[in-house]
Amino acid sequence: MRPPIRLLRPATAGFILFCFVLPFFTLSCPGGSYPMSGIRLATGTTIEGTRVPPDLLALASLALSVVLLAMSFGTTRSACAATAITAPAQAALLLILRFRAQMSLAQEGRGMFQLQTDLGFWLAIVGCLALFTVSLQALEDFRAARTPNLEAAEIAPTSLAPHPSVPSTTSRL
Repeated sequence: MRPPIRLLRPATAGFILFCFVLPFFTLSCPGGSYPMSGIRLATGTTIEGTRVPPDLLALASLALSVVLLAMSFGTTRSACAATAITAPAQAALLLILRFRAQMSLAQEGRGMFQLQTDLGFWLAIVGCLALFTVSLQALEDFRAARTPNLEAAEIAPTSLAPHPSVPSTTSRL
C-alpha cells in the first residue's frame, strides 16, 4: 500500500469522527433555534429545561465512527476491506438517523418544529464516501501488488535444444 493511502485512511476516519462535534441538525421552534451536534444527539441534551434523551441511532453512529477510526489504522487487506464495507454502512446509518428524526418531528410536532440539516452532518456523509473511495484504492493496491507485472517480466527466449529427458534421434559420430 502506498504511503499516502496508508495515511489518508486514518485521516479521513478521524475527520468523520470530528464531524460529530460540529452541528448536525438545527431544531427550529417558536421559542428559537437550537443547534445540536452529533455528540449531543448521541448523549442527550437539555433544551429550555426539557431533557432530550440520547438517540440510539446517533449513539450507534458515533460508536461506528470510533470503530472506523480503529480499523483505518490496519494495514492488511482485510482491514481495508472491512473499512470499505463499513464506511457506506455508516453513511446509510446517518441518513436513516436524519429521515427518522424528520418523520418523528413531523408526527409529534404537528408542524410547530422544523429540523434543518447542518454542515457537520453533510461533511460526515462526504467523509464516509471519501473513506470508501480511499479504502477501495487501498484494496486495488493490494491486488496490484499480488498480480505479477507481465510487461516488466523478462521472458527468456525458448531454446531449440530438446529437453534432457527426451532421447536424441541424431547419432554422434
